[in-house]
Amino acid sequence: MISPGQRADYPEIIDVYNNQPIFQWQSSSRFFNFKLYEEQPHNNGNPQSVINNEVHFELNGSDESFSSFINVVELGTAPALFLFQMTYSSSAMELKPNFNYYWKVEALDGSGAISTESEIWRFKYADPAGGVSNVDHQQIVTILQTLLGDTKYEELFVNEGGAFKGFTYGGEMYLNGNVIEFNKLHEIFVNFLAGKIEIGTISY
Repeated sequence: MISPGQRADYPEIIDVYNNQPIFQWQSSSRFFNFKLYEEQPHNNGNPQSVINNEVHFELNGSDESFSSFINVVELGTAPALFLFQMTYSSSAMELKPNFNYYWKVEALDGSGAISTESEIWRFKYADPAGGVSNVDHQQIVTILQTLLGDTKYEELFVNEGGAFKGFTYGGEMYLNGNVIEFNKLHEIFVNFLAGKIEIGTISY
């Protein structure tokens, strides 16, 4: 899982100001079920309770019919690995401002049976009139989390005493001293997932 949001068991909920967010995940299977749920008051923030609600939006990707509105990048063949990028459809049930949404993906095998279930992620659809849209901010955070891995990310940004607990993205990003746009950062990230770029360490 990459974006939007973060794991549903994290204490903080990421705000998303775009009513057509881009859902991104990676999987070893080319086929999937995508499910989005809307949290109700009786769920009390319990992810398992939320996914027992009626599905807010569902997409079965067990055939090729989804290819026109989902971008699929093949990251590897041995083993297989795919990156999915799906823009929330304008024809789907609208997201309601100030509601929390939970989503997960089920990977399917060749016969259409569920082979693996993802973690449950969540985000809050914030009223665009109440703040400044910053899709890049949220996506940068999730890219960082993927690069670091959950354990290291939690150690630095979530746990008490973490070196960057409470850190917020301030605006511009830099690469070798120059401002880098998000689309370039995302291209680097995809190359990392494809094994074309490795993260190293520098000793001082």
